[in-house]
Amino acid sequence: MARLDPGNVVPWLFVSVEAMQRNDATGAAEAVYRASLATESRLREFVFANLALSALPVDWPPREAMLASAQVLQIHAALTLPSYLAVAQYCAKDRMHDANLQQTCDRLARVLMDRGDTLIDYGIGRRLGERAGGPADWVELNDARFATYTQAQVERAGLSDAALIQRYRAGLQRRPAPPAPSAPR
Repeated sequence: MARLDPGNVVPWLFVSVEAMQRNDATGAAEAVYRASLATESRLREFVFANLALSALPVDWPPREAMLASAQVLQIHAALTLPSYLAVAQYCAKDRMHDANLQQTCDRLARVLMDRGDTLIDYGIGRRLGERAGGPADWVELNDARFATYTQAQVERAGLSDAALIQRYRAGLQRRPAPPAPSAPR
């Protein structure tokens, strides 16, 4: 699967979990490394549903179209999402003494935060960046981007709960700064 889309983090996440399930630490490490070299993180979770629903004949009776749509959505709901477990274990805080591992985790954090398409990507990437000792200004910049995105979503939805936004921003400000990166050995 990863060979079909090698520049995408998501297939490598599946490969890393498969390697973990085989107790193949080397395979899991290789998959995480490959994920860190990816140029994007795109789940593309709606591709199947969009393709299948767009193929339904427009002249179908409403009942049949509804039943077919329900079947497509049932298949879509059963699709497996990627797991970040292997990444979280590989990039564990207590392993960050290894400069190569730290570099891999930092690179993966940047791909997830800068070129991911889900909030999970952002959250996992942020945590990996903190663990790998990513520059504080980069984390702050991404936190500001995320806060702006969140505010825009709230405004677009017509919500005016300023207290919600303030609580979120206060939570970001209370987080401790990540430690300074250690020099490679």
